[in-house]
Amino acid sequence: MKITFILIVVMLSGVANAQNSQVTTNRMHQNQASLGNGVKIGENLYTSIPEPKELEGNPYLYEDWYRGKIFFKQGGDSVVSNQIKYNLFTNYIEIFVDKQPRGVDAVLINKFELTDHMSESHIFLACTEIDAENIPKAGFCEVLVDNTISLVRKPFINIKPANYDQALMVGNRNDKILNKEEFYVLYEGKGYLIKNKRSMKDFLDVVGLRDKIKVGGIDADGIQDLVYKMNQLKK
Repeated sequence: MKITFILIVVMLSGVANAQNSQVTTNRMHQNQASLGNGVKIGENLYTSIPEPKELEGNPYLYEDWYRGKIFFKQGGDSVVSNQIKYNLFTNYIEIFVDKQPRGVDAVLINKFELTDHMSESHIFLACTEIDAENIPKAGFCEVLVDNTISLVRKPFINIKPANYDQALMVGNRNDKILNKEEFYVLYEGKGYLIKNKRSMKDFLDVVGLRDKIKVGGIDADGIQDLVYKMNQLKK
């Protein structure tokens, strides 16, 4: 009986050690996977794209791959690619390097430029690079008007939590991505959030341009018209 007991203890100890060894090995492999698959170009490291969580919706700034150029903060490096995406959820710029999709942490990037299928150029500055109060510092802002009075668009996402009721069998089982955007007018070192037509009119009153710029709605057509009118101020 004593011999049997000792054998059982040794066997259990061996299983435990094997399990601990397996956990350690798995962690080592995970660390190697997260660090060992990077590709360094200049001063910047491209890594594997982070695995997304279980979410419904589109986490990307644009669903299509666009050609463009990325400018890095460190070393003054830049890279041009025909396939670039910005993932708002992971805050990574996704790009093909050596025919493989790679991710670049957005905190390393000063700005990036995209050219859409209509050959329209879109310039996105890191919000930390915008010298204005009241601008969120996370993510990027698209420069719509660059003038004494400028206009930027801040794309972002909200996550709507799952609300499935098991008892009633209703609701959504997964978290859902809600694509959002905000518009800011930049003037004399401050950012003014434009929530609606009224807030834009209030700003124009402050700077004395109410008579020069007629404001429509803050929707796609209204913003396009506002961009056109603000650009006319350069002339």
